[in-house]
Amino acid sequence: MYNDNYNPKRKIPYDNEPINRNTPEPKRESRRRLGFVDSLQFVICLLLVFAVVLTYSKVSKISHERAIYNLDISSTETVGLATAASKGMLSTVNVGAMKKEYVGHRSMKTTDDFFDNNNSWGSGVIYKIDEGSGDAWIITNYHVVANANSVSYKKGYGAYSILLWDGVAPIQATLVGGSSVYDIAVLKISNKEALSNSSCRSVDVAVSTNIALGDSCVAIGNSRANNLRVSTGVVAVEEMAFRSSSGDNVTFLSHTAPINGGNSGGGLYNASGELIGIVNAKYADVNDDGTIKDEVVQGIFYAIPSSIAVSVAKNIIRNNGALKKPNIGLAYGKTYEWKEKTMNISDTDGRLRTTYSIKMLQSSGKFLVSDEIISVSYTLKNGTKVEDNLDHMSSIESHIYNWEKDMVVSFRVKRTGIERTIDVTVNELIDVA
Repeated sequence: MYNDNYNPKRKIPYDNEPINRNTPEPKRESRRRLGFVDSLQFVICLLLVFAVVLTYSKVSKISHERAIYNLDISSTETVGLATAASKGMLSTVNVGAMKKEYVGHRSMKTTDDFFDNNNSWGSGVIYKIDEGSGDAWIITNYHVVANANSVSYKKGYGAYSILLWDGVAPIQATLVGGSSVYDIAVLKISNKEALSNSSCRSVDVAVSTNIALGDSCVAIGNSRANNLRVSTGVVAVEEMAFRSSSGDNVTFLSHTAPINGGNSGGGLYNASGELIGIVNAKYADVNDDGTIKDEVVQGIFYAIPSSIAVSVAKNIIRNNGALKKPNIGLAYGKTYEWKEKTMNISDTDGRLRTTYSIKMLQSSGKFLVSDEIISVSYTLKNGTKVEDNLDHMSSIESHIYNWEKDMVVSFRVKRTGIERTIDVTVNELIDVA
């Protein structure tokens, strides 16, 4: 995005000895031939003209550098990491957060200001763009926008900015809300002109439960606050459970695409450029005092599966900044857990997938202990009907935040060997930290 060789103060090269044009020319009746001095002057003039033209062309190229960033990938059907990187780049942004007390004292007008003056840097993914209003919603990590060293941690830093992948200046953003449990936050920008002048686009979201071991992936993010960069790897583990500080179980996927500080909140894309996860962590091999732990750890990086991340983000937007979970008797790791694991190689594409079966640990709501929950179906308020087999760790978490009050959710359950349907009405929503 920057040309490190360009110096706006650099002068156009010139000859130290000025050309003397005051010597009177003797009268000649016939055309004279150019002498050595005249030829030398002519060559010098040509060199000066060439230097001016060359320098101007370089300056023009630099000043219009961003024009070549407008990529058109709509006509290509190529699937591969290069295409995935190009497509994913258009949906990925730089995210900056500044302490509220610094607002008005630190400039945020240029790209240099963005990388120099913020207190926290990360990445984000454009979830939705409203071209009519000029609004856009961006998914990022909660830890990027929240000041962990502040007593007002849940209120965030106080001021936020977005730098589009081809942006010429930072865009002021507002914090819609977030969840520390899922490490997801949502920012909103309102700048119709900047969005219209950009080639950015909202992200295409893949169903993260469709990924398989060894699938190629592309991570894009603001690595070390040096602007957006691309790294590649493969899916190492489709799903793995972690227990958060609140006691809730959260599902991550593991991959090998290298990430660093600043990548947090950026996108993890499949070979088609579709979002499969929000990058948020790496396995730390360094102690607090800077010493290396037992061994240097390589290739263990994490992301929040896209189906969970997008579902949580939509819930936060819908509930004006708060994450609200239906209280219907299902709590991962408390009332239910994944008990059986099966690994199969698909007959159609030869990809290795892991599936699970979900069993109730205790009776809760309309569910009884040892019930096996097989599938779910429900209709969104926009009329879209959703049906899904619950055979992944993240299956219920991918759906539960889509359910709103008074919605009827139908579960297919196997109880004492007999399949039956259980209809549950969402009567209560509870806040999730």
